[in-house]
Amino acid sequence: MFRLAIEKLEHGWTDLAITLGDQNLLCIFEYTPNDALYELLLSAYRAARNLDSAVIFHDGPETMYYALDCISDGLCKITVGLHSMELPVKHYVRAVLRMFDTYLHTHSKDEYVAAWRHSFPLELLVKVRKAYKALD
Repeated sequence: MFRLAIEKLEHGWTDLAITLGDQNLLCIFEYTPNDALYELLLSAYRAARNLDSAVIFHDGPETMYYALDCISDGLCKITVGLHSMELPVKHYVRAVLRMFDTYLHTHSKDEYVAAWRHSFPLELLVKVRKAYKALD
């Protein structure tokens, strides 16, 4: 099972829960120097196009690496720190979309901007939805 969830988003920090099989990870990171939530969404778009991605989560001076490798058509490998798992690309893209949809179910786009200090990635979200539908 692969799952992503924004547990908390406030003051430019987020708590991101990641489930990789039987491993439950909590990544706490800040909004600078990169917009890691945007980059997660971009990784879903890239995965749908069979392209690899990497995201770096910054927690002050500490960093955690999140990598997505497309290992064959329709299959990818997620690596977070020392943990990894393989899953279908379609499941990965769906999990990223579900993360944003769940957040938007209880919060507005304006709340996202205020809490995360980055614009809401609406244009990319639309592209990812189209790419997900094309995976059928």
